[in-house]
Amino acid sequence: MDLLTALTNYTNVRSLSLAPRTIEAEKRFLSLYLSPLSRCDTETITASDIIQPLAALRTQGHTRTALAVWVYLRSASRHIGGHFAQLMQTIERPKHVPKQISILTSDDLSILISAAPSDLWRLCWYLAGVYCLRRGEICGLMWSDINKDANILTIQRQRVSLQSGTIISPPKTRAGLRDLPITDYLSNLLLSVSAHSSSSYIIPYAPHSLDNALRAQLAALGLPRVTVHGLRHTGASMAVNDGCNLRVLQSVLGHASVQTTASVYSHVSRSSLFNLLSHSDQMIHQIV
Repeated sequence: MDLLTALTNYTNVRSLSLAPRTIEAEKRFLSLYLSPLSRCDTETITASDIIQPLAALRTQGHTRTALAVWVYLRSASRHIGGHFAQLMQTIERPKHVPKQISILTSDDLSILISAAPSDLWRLCWYLAGVYCLRRGEICGLMWSDINKDANILTIQRQRVSLQSGTIISPPKTRAGLRDLPITDYLSNLLLSVSAHSSSSYIIPYAPHSLDNALRAQLAALGLPRVTVHGLRHTGASMAVNDGCNLRVLQSVLGHASVQTTASVYSHVSRSSLFNLLSHSDQMIHQIV
């Protein structure tokens, strides 16, 4: 059997158990990067046959995609077995250094929220930059997710943009299902937006629309360019710099483990270090 057919069968078998976006990514790998493997048999394929598409991606600067394709091939090789499985054990993992996600300062975030052209967009940026919601989670919020008696907002779904359209799915992880208290500011925003809403969704836009709107509003305000996910990182970084406990932050972010939160947000800013050392310095002088 040629390897491309074997990989296609592997992806089809997994399609019922994986997230739609993951399946879409795997099918994209097959059509865009791995189509030459249709000429290779699973029992005679060589290392150069595998290395060539990975090297092409790295040459084009797509190191993250090269790594994702390698991970996919390693996983598929365990399912396919035989010579291909042994061969993949010898293929070196492509190197990829993640790019640091751009974030805003707290002042810039305040400007973005306060200068938003409407309460609806103000609500979007507040949910992303203060509540640290993912883009899909923001678009997945429904008015029925608000418990007015308990003053709680429940995060229980996300809307995901695929090439085939927008779908509804559960949160990214089980920990993504979470209840967050509603602040007075958020309560006022929700009240204002609800007065003009005719949709069952709080934010009646597809996820990709948020990035387009954010890009335009940042440019109009002369603020640095960030993504909606960058606003999530902005809020989380602000929380860390203010001394937020990582387990509390984990609950807000919906991370599956505190290790994930720690690995991403264990950094502190220079100002935080300065404040800490200055506070310690003052205590020492009081003692001495």
